[in-house]
Amino acid sequence: MKILVFPVTVPLEETVKRLKKREKKLGEFFSIEVVYVPFWFFTFNYTIRKDQKKVGTTVIAADTILGEVAFFQGKMKNVKEVEVSENHILTPTVKFEEAAKKAEEELKRQIFNKFLWRIQKIMVKLKEAQLIYLPFWIGYYKTRENTIQIEVVNALSGEIGDAWYEKIICEGLKVKHTRASM
Repeated sequence: MKILVFPVTVPLEETVKRLKKREKKLGEFFSIEVVYVPFWFFTFNYTIRKDQKKVGTTVIAADTILGEVAFFQGKMKNVKEVEVSENHILTPTVKFEEAAKKAEEELKRQIFNKFLWRIQKIMVKLKEAQLIYLPFWIGYYKTRENTIQIEVVNALSGEIGDAWYEKIICEGLKVKHTRASM
């Protein structure tokens, strides 16, 4: 399936080394895979005064699994279209409209908090929306209790242990497993 992605920047070998160092805490490391999580990237234009000449622009990312939003600080120019096996893609569960509404509300909340005393009228307009997939490494461990434990690694930054990403992956894998067993 062809999708837009931010390409993996943290190499597999480096990730495996880092995950193996966590075996004492998590159990025996036995497998790793990359999965792609769909995010809506919303580009908004906004103004806070009627006479404002310069329009502000910001990008907000909304995950399509939990529907959480965050301001995006990176560069969109690294996005590429690639062929990825459907086995490595999590299925969106949050509708576009719901994600767009949540992103707009978060932008308005942030504008209000930042420019409280200068606001005359907040005008927000959705300029562009793109569905882009972010890569995550998932390391699998077998615990002493004979259960499977996962560790999620952001394949762009190398960050391990982000609670939001872990929730997205766990929920996304449940949905994927449920649909596969039907």
